[in-house]
Amino acid sequence: MRIGELAKATGLSASRIRFYEGRGILPPAVRRANGYRDYPASAVATLRFIDQGQALGFTLAELSAALAVSEDRLPALDAILAGLERKQTEIERHITAARARRSEIVRLIAELKACAPLDRGREGTG
Repeated sequence: MRIGELAKATGLSASRIRFYEGRGILPPAVRRANGYRDYPASAVATLRFIDQGQALGFTLAELSAALAVSEDRLPALDAILAGLERKQTEIERHITAARARRSEIVRLIAELKACAPLDRGREGTG
């Protein structure tokens, strides 16, 4: 399958596909006699895995490592589950930290409002 066909099948741009290939995340395509890239049908599933993984917050390094452990360029179900569970734990830590920051901001706003002059409309009008 040529790169345009692969792009259409995956919804990714041809430049994005070349980027993944250049980074070694997608195996290099076989070159035809005319120089065109010829991708196997399995490249569709690999690219969908990469695209969905990035949308879920996985880095290219994480996705590349997951793809490298499998001959068919897709990780086993247990590896996918383990990766998703790690990402879920990471996200939960971020949410906890964000909630703590939000609480501190709310506290500071209340504190500053309590210390502020009652008539804010006159500030700077002198």
